[in-house]
Amino acid sequence: MAWQLHYTSAEAGPAGRAGFQFVAESPGLPHGVTGKVARHLAYKPPPTAPLAPAPEQIARMPVALSYAPLGELSVVTRCVYLGRDYSGRYGNFLGHAVVATAEELTGLRPVELWRSPLWQDVPASSGTPLPELADLPPGEAVDPDTLGAWLASGGDAAYVRLGGLLENVRRALAGGQGRIVLVCADVEEIVRWIAVVSCSLPWPVAARLSFVTYSADPAGAPHIIVGTTPDVWMPTDVEAAVVRLDAPADAGARAPAGATVPADPRAPADANARTGSTVSADATVKPGRFARTVTDCWRRMDLDGIDAIGELGAPPGSDTFDAAAVGGDAAAGWGAFDPDTSAALLAFCRGDTSVTDAEQSAIARALSKDLPDWLWDDLARAAGRMGFELASAVRAHAPEETAELCALRCAVLALTDPALPAPSPASRPETRGALAAETARALAAARDLEELGHAARTAYAVGAPIDAAGLERTAAALARDGRGDLARLLERLPAGLRDTVLSGAVAGLEHSSAGVRDQMLVDAVCERLWRHDLTHAPRTGTAVILSLVRRERLTRVQATEELLRLAPYATASVPDPTGTEISDISGTQVGPEEPEDIPAKDTTGGCDERTTDLAGPASWDHPAPATRGHAAPGTVATTDPRTGGTAPGSWDGPDPGRAVTSISVPAGTAPGAWSAPDAGTPDTSAPGPDADPGNRGITGQTTTAGTSGSAPANSGPREAGASGSGAGNSGPREAGASGSASGNSGPREAGTSGSASGDSGSGEAGASGSVAGHSVSWVTGEVGSQRAVEWDAGLVELWEQAPGPGECAVLVERLGAALSDSSALSDLPARAFLAAGLDDPEVVRLAGQVRHAVPGYPAKDAEVVLLAAGAGEAARPADAAAVLQRLEELAREAHEDLPAAARAVVAHALAERDARFRAEVLTLLPGAPRGALARAWLAARGSRDEEFALLEVAVRLHMADAPVPELDSWARARLGGWSISGSAEARFKRDPELVAGLKDLKDATKGRRGRPWKREDR
Repeated sequence: MAWQLHYTSAEAGPAGRAGFQFVAESPGLPHGVTGKVARHLAYKPPPTAPLAPAPEQIARMPVALSYAPLGELSVVTRCVYLGRDYSGRYGNFLGHAVVATAEELTGLRPVELWRSPLWQDVPASSGTPLPELADLPPGEAVDPDTLGAWLASGGDAAYVRLGGLLENVRRALAGGQGRIVLVCADVEEIVRWIAVVSCSLPWPVAARLSFVTYSADPAGAPHIIVGTTPDVWMPTDVEAAVVRLDAPADAGARAPAGATVPADPRAPADANARTGSTVSADATVKPGRFARTVTDCWRRMDLDGIDAIGELGAPPGSDTFDAAAVGGDAAAGWGAFDPDTSAALLAFCRGDTSVTDAEQSAIARALSKDLPDWLWDDLARAAGRMGFELASAVRAHAPEETAELCALRCAVLALTDPALPAPSPASRPETRGALAAETARALAAARDLEELGHAARTAYAVGAPIDAAGLERTAAALARDGRGDLARLLERLPAGLRDTVLSGAVAGLEHSSAGVRDQMLVDAVCERLWRHDLTHAPRTGTAVILSLVRRERLTRVQATEELLRLAPYATASVPDPTGTEISDISGTQVGPEEPEDIPAKDTTGGCDERTTDLAGPASWDHPAPATRGHAAPGTVATTDPRTGGTAPGSWDGPDPGRAVTSISVPAGTAPGAWSAPDAGTPDTSAPGPDADPGNRGITGQTTTAGTSGSAPANSGPREAGASGSGAGNSGPREAGASGSASGNSGPREAGTSGSASGDSGSGEAGASGSVAGHSVSWVTGEVGSQRAVEWDAGLVELWEQAPGPGECAVLVERLGAALSDSSALSDLPARAFLAAGLDDPEVVRLAGQVRHAVPGYPAKDAEVVLLAAGAGEAARPADAAAVLQRLEELAREAHEDLPAAARAVVAHALAERDARFRAEVLTLLPGAPRGALARAWLAARGSRDEEFALLEVAVRLHMADAPVPELDSWARARLGGWSISGSAEARFKRDPELVAGLKDLKDATKGRRGRPWKREDR
């Protein structure tokens, strides 16, 4: 429903008074409306118009069509100049007003009422009721087609002007303040520009665009767009953008000097302070997205495009404009999309690549489920150009087909941008499957472990298929080069991917530098790797084990067992996993040949039993973690340092893919028991094969007979740093060698590793043999040699501090014969002997254990200790002499510091025997042992009684014509003093022969010939 009002100067209006007043109106006009309408009814002729114009001049006066919201209603007025009033004075005009409800304005732009047939040029008689209007018929001059043709006739300059006008209007509407003043002598020109602007806006927005086509006071007019003529004066501080339509169109929207233009509400406050306030007369407004897009639509006469922007800019679900919803506020009611965002969305859907990320973000924030269907179809086609924020928003609001495409887009973007969060998985399996290629590319393109972790986490989260081999290979390359933080990566990876990445990282670390491994293998990583299969990774495994020992998670004995599990691969050739082959650590690709006699790896769970793809949570059931298998019957139970429980042969904790690699001794060939020899009959024979060594350590694998064992008859010397065992070796054991040899006729050279049986030459690098009972092929290159050196260095570091007898006893019990397979291990018993002292009862017990259980050089070391311990019990001098001679023989093979310590123990024990016994022992010994024993006694003498005992020994040796030079010289020097000489005679007086011998020695000391002793008398 719409009501009409006529306003003019009358001699007597409905109230009987004269002057300007409402002279007619429609019945039922809402109460109080007339006062609001009156503010919009004013007219003054242009300043240059004649004061007494003729009728034809009056007809050319500009018509003032205006529009403004009035709360819940809206008012459209048309003011025309009439000339004289009832009194004959000029200045009268007719103001014809139409007050309309929202229903009448639905779909209608108020400017379309220009030249509408509803307008009257003559006021109704006073008091005449005006009819209510059921319809508001538009005029014919401002339809879109006509306006489009008019714009085209103006050329490019017209479109330039339109862009500036639209930008100013957008700012005024969005900011709720500011105006645009259109200056032109032709009001029709002003109307057309207002009409073009109105048709460029969504009709609900155009319904808030107040305007007046002509005003003689543009500075005081309350409308957003105000038309005026060039002769109207405007103050310099008018808050409006002034557009002179009679100026060149390419000058755009300009403001007079000192004027202001509407500030851009999107710009920062400081930017508005610079550009949105007072501007100079030649300032140009730069069109924004909305202005540019709509202008381009007009240029192409794409009215559908303008309608599309209008449809997006309309308030959601509104079919009519509710003026009350905005209360007349021009800044409100743009709907979900402001003009720029609507235009950006249309441009994006049409393939415009100039749409910025900020514009995409604005589109994303404005999306809702109640948008038109055509929009979702257009967005589906544009999904491949969306940024993450927009794709996520479309996915959240769009129908399923479009949502799935955007889910795919989100996943692709998140795979390659670490700053993006991982989206939720797509709903359809085929959508997730389409990510396989993108996932593979993202994993391969990772520049460090952080990027790899992001790509892997994202792929896992979105349910994309993950190529396990590709993930493992990239992890290996990055770990090898030390690019990233492995601990952080493992902490943030999903559990379903952790084992795969660990396998790759371990493979890469095996081929990295020591510095990189130190950087990567922090304690947190080592803790995770301890549950991983490190059998094929001796370098990494060694570092992990040492970390556990430092943190007291493993004892040194347990650590040694674990290190020996790595022994077969410490020298095996392993290909670089970052090339065309994947390391055999995972068990999924071809790697180095498995050493003989080693059980196949357990592939019943974890990362060793995998399909080609590792899918994320939407399509992959996580396998139950595998546990370490149990060793074969007969193995020694091992206390698990992680759980405190006991499992036969291995730890009983979760360990995906970790193989149980046991170390055994050859069945039936272990050295037999050895006991201290009877006095005078040192045992130099090899132990028999039937001797029972007892519990010898880890079992579960069979070795070739003869590859491990010992034979005390070795004739080659034991050099510093050597380790291992040999039987019947005729050549020396050189520094740096490790392993065992049986029947070797040539020397073991430095740098070799392993064991050989029946070799006729030296064991060079590249030979075959066994370590800890395993058959392996030694690598013939620097990598394998370096790996062996680093593994052996790990043992050295582990046992840098000598073990005590108790710890060494446990080690011997656990390892048995395997203790002789490494130089670092084979010296441990000797170091334990020396650290505690050879006369310690625990050392003697340990030596017996070693002699029974460990072949080769450790057995020799143990024999030295046992000989020293039994020397004091020798019943006859010949027995004691035999012990010392055996010690001399063992000096070539025993630990370099043991013989001297043993001789000191023996010397001390024999020093407790009487002088006759001691002298006979010296008599039976050859030169070197005799001198050594005598020197030991001389060095240890402390009491006067011991000096007399040594003097007696010297006298008896003199009498036997078998003096020991060191002892004899000492005795002669002592006999030069009267005190000891006289005392000696007193001590020896009961033995006439000894007294005579003393006298003879004294005479010999003084230079007189002594009595010739008859040998036959002895």
